[in-house]
Amino acid sequence: MPEAHAVKVLAEPRDTCQFRVSVVKRKQPYVCVRIEGSMTKAGTIRFLSAAARHARQIDTHRFLLDLRDAQNVTSTLDDYEIAYRELENLGIWRGSKLALFTRSKSATDSFFQVVAYNAGYLCEIFSEEAAAVKWLQD
Repeated sequence: MPEAHAVKVLAEPRDTCQFRVSVVKRKQPYVCVRIEGSMTKAGTIRFLSAAARHARQIDTHRFLLDLRDAQNVTSTLDDYEIAYRELENLGIWRGSKLALFTRSKSATDSFFQVVAYNAGYLCEIFSEEAAAVKWLQD
């Protein structure tokens, strides 16, 4: 009789991503997205799609993504696909400014920053909101 082997199947992370989108009208207007919960690729595309719609309404290419209460569970492949395909498909142009506002700089956030930059986006990570807003205004 053949020996039985247990196989562990990894479940896809559960998408609990919730977000609020607002428009901030300053010298250089920008779209602010406050994200909470686990961010899968699908959840990330949802909030980026909403952000892109708001950006078109005010003709801006500046985004503040408040990730302080979010947990990024995307894979490295997801990050590549988001940066190289999804952002542009959603109407977020290369050259757009993406300020990632986090509690602390994680390896996942740093990886996305590099991938987004290599794809042609201006992407920086900030631990202070005032610094992120100042960068968006420059």
